[in-house]
Amino acid sequence: MKITSTIDSLGLRTINQVIRFPVKALIVCLLLVAATFPGLSMNSISTEYRAFFGPNNPQLIAFDNVEETYSKLDNVLFVIRTQEKRAFGDNSYPIIQYMTERAWQLPAASRVDSISNYQHTSVADDDLLVEDLLDPDQQYSATELAHKESIALQEPLLAGSLISNDGSTTAINVVARFDENPENSLVALVAAARELIEDTETKFPGTKVAMTGSAAMSSTFSEAGGHDAQTLIPGMYLILLFALLAVYRSVSAVLATFAVITASTIIPLGLFGYSGAQLTSISITAPIIIMTLAVADSVHILVSMLHLMRKGMPKNDALRESMRLNFLAVAVTSVTTLVGFLCLNFSDTPPYHHLGNLSAIGILAAWLFSVVLLPAIIVLLPLKVKPVSQAATGGSANAMHTLANFTTSQYKVILPLSLLISLALISQLPKLELNDHFIKFFAPSIPFRADTDFIQKHLGGAYTVHYDINSGQAQGISNPQYLQTLSEFTSWLRQQEFVTSVYSYSDIAKRLNRNMHGDDPAYYRVPEDKKLAAQYLLLYELSLPYGLDMTDRINLDKSATRVTATLDNPTARQTREFSARSAQWLKDNAAEAMWVEPTGTALLFSHISSRNIESMVSGNTVAVIAIAIILIIALEHLGLGILSMLPNVLPVALALSLWSLLVGMAGMATTIVAASSLGIVVDNTTHFLSKYLRARRERGDSKQQAIRYSFETVGVAIIANALVLICGFALLAFSPFQPNFQMGVLTAMTIAIALLVDLICLPALLMLGGSAKHT
Repeated sequence: MKITSTIDSLGLRTINQVIRFPVKALIVCLLLVAATFPGLSMNSISTEYRAFFGPNNPQLIAFDNVEETYSKLDNVLFVIRTQEKRAFGDNSYPIIQYMTERAWQLPAASRVDSISNYQHTSVADDDLLVEDLLDPDQQYSATELAHKESIALQEPLLAGSLISNDGSTTAINVVARFDENPENSLVALVAAARELIEDTETKFPGTKVAMTGSAAMSSTFSEAGGHDAQTLIPGMYLILLFALLAVYRSVSAVLATFAVITASTIIPLGLFGYSGAQLTSISITAPIIIMTLAVADSVHILVSMLHLMRKGMPKNDALRESMRLNFLAVAVTSVTTLVGFLCLNFSDTPPYHHLGNLSAIGILAAWLFSVVLLPAIIVLLPLKVKPVSQAATGGSANAMHTLANFTTSQYKVILPLSLLISLALISQLPKLELNDHFIKFFAPSIPFRADTDFIQKHLGGAYTVHYDINSGQAQGISNPQYLQTLSEFTSWLRQQEFVTSVYSYSDIAKRLNRNMHGDDPAYYRVPEDKKLAAQYLLLYELSLPYGLDMTDRINLDKSATRVTATLDNPTARQTREFSARSAQWLKDNAAEAMWVEPTGTALLFSHISSRNIESMVSGNTVAVIAIAIILIIALEHLGLGILSMLPNVLPVALALSLWSLLVGMAGMATTIVAASSLGIVVDNTTHFLSKYLRARRERGDSKQQAIRYSFETVGVAIIANALVLICGFALLAFSPFQPNFQMGVLTAMTIAIALLVDLICLPALLMLGGSAKHT
């Protein structure tokens, strides 16, 4: 009892000081808020998809190495489908020429590739000719266009990549190099790209231009976060307003709670702004989570206070008694929830670190403001309630008594039935597939997602995998053995499921060899002599125009080349499997110098779920152990501390099992739900058990009486709190960003299940065991 009495004593001293000096308490809280408020304006949303990966992420390191060796991979890809539905049609090719020329003028554009400026090679009198496939200064006849189309569709570097295999759709790829100049930023590039699309579709009616690429994707991450901030946060305030009015039936109580919510949100966001870090589409949801959790403490304190006032107790006395009854539970639940969110730092995804830390600071602030700011405002504001004899509160009280009688009298039926239902549901958990489509992170209503779906339908894949294949020596890419192996690997890639196109230097080497032998098809093979291969490459490079050199495919000392495979809509698991197979092919068929681990944005995101699972195993373990220890210490009861973990861990397992049954697939957000949900659902369990133990220890009640006392004093608050939490997290279902959607819905499901477990299974569990008063 020493810990409990010490915490109770601290609570009483706190509330006595606040009641005595409410203005001073209010001023102190306002000063804390004022100190952090300027930091709000310093917050910004990251426009970089790399923010989702830690600096030690092996896939990111490999990706950065490829970009350092070759050109940057930031790009915008325009996909054009004209009314003619033929890229080389009489009315279509001028559109492609127009957009290709305009694309060079986009901010940060360093390279533009299209079927228009594709460097076609041919020979004339032993001279190698390298020229645009569609000369912008020339008009073509139908016969000439048919010939150009035949060239494009037979060229492996174009077919399935910059032109669809049926010739109806084409693409223009713009590679960007960003610098510190705001005019060359990602935001400026994407804005100008959208203007170009609008201009083209207006200038050429009936033309559809879609846009994808890593730059467009990065911008969409930022826009999705901005959408959530602008729509979900105001929506959360409305939900809380109506919910709290229904629970309190007191405007003063609602105003006091809103003050706690607002202050608790400002503190972490202000500190985050001061830190210089950037918000992301994941961490931007922190205000919604903080607002939702900040309500919990206020609800328990004010519902208890209003209950006592309706029984005739004066406001200040009711506030003092409510704080005595709830201070321990509020403190413990704040700590356990804080621990749950801090465990998100085990995640492999930095935005979840930010989400966890922001929420943890917000929870800490909410606890402080609930025990200082909230009572100060309540003391200062007029607050009147009708006595219980005149108030229509009999319904909820009778419902709590009925529920208490049911659980204590039917516990021998409730427990076996609950066990059977739980086992039946949990049997579905192993069937849950942790998988992702990173393009499907965004709802179909998001332009990037709609455009990418259009591109995958009419052109081909939007997922790219890169291989930095080294020869082991300078100038080694001209070695016939290297080129032959590279050609065989390229052919193998093209035969794989999901692969729509492969860009490989071996195709260029074979084309140049054919060109230099009078365009004889029999010589479409890798050169058999290293010196000849090197000479062909040199001659080709000297003929290339500015901006279309080979530095994006060949490294500086010509010891390595980059191969790119484009995939058509695989899942994260399928992408990982493809990556593993291709890496194994090189180990089985190539010299050791050519062995490489594939990389690319597709692989970065495909590994994010599996890496989070591995990292969050430790996080979830720490959360369970830490929360169990906290409850054992706070409740001063080993048995109840351990018992309390069952109704807390079980809802998480049941929610994931239901998701497995209903959906079957879950993404990276699922891996962090266990730790964050555990910290939340433990709150109601703690409040119920703390009241149960008070009744057993202070009043000497029997188990049945103690359970009835818990329902009477905290039952309504538990239900109200859970409903607010469910509504708050369910609001994330309206997020266009799938990880937020999954996290919100899964957490809401977990809280709903936890409410049922706390109100039905927990009282039944308490009926088991011995009869000692302290149990």
